[in-house]
Amino acid sequence: MNLLTIADALAARFAPGLVTPPAGRKNVTAATARPPNAIPNTPYVVAWADSGEVTFPPGQMLGEHEFKVTFYYSKSEADIPREYAALLDWVGVLLARLAGQTQLGVTGVKKAIPMRWEIGTARYADIVYEAITLTVHVWTEDNVTLTP
Repeated sequence: MNLLTIADALAARFAPGLVTPPAGRKNVTAATARPPNAIPNTPYVVAWADSGEVTFPPGQMLGEHEFKVTFYYSKSEADIPREYAALLDWVGVLLARLAGQTQLGVTGVKKAIPMRWEIGTARYADIVYEAITLTVHVWTEDNVTLTP
């Protein structure tokens, strides 16, 4: 199990060439699992490995991991009606990018399912952005040999 590989695969689902933005909205400029020191332009997507658990039944390592996929829409300008409408436009588009192909094309990933979405603000390098955060649960299974 390589969490960076899984995060890369999640971020790849939001690459600009794969996303069709809502009508009249600017498309994603970049998506990554390797966050830069600052967001160069928006909308921008970062897949973050957040937490996880593993168990070890005989010969296996089973994992359940939580990733946060954050869609940084724009710097917060306190134009609540405009920003809220834009974020609502984007929620369905972002969720659709995680529908189907739930194994992400990554060996050992059993499934990756979005479990929650949240509209609000997110701070990145001390700048506040209007954002949508998707919580994605990823289940993994690897064969292992445990030795005493």
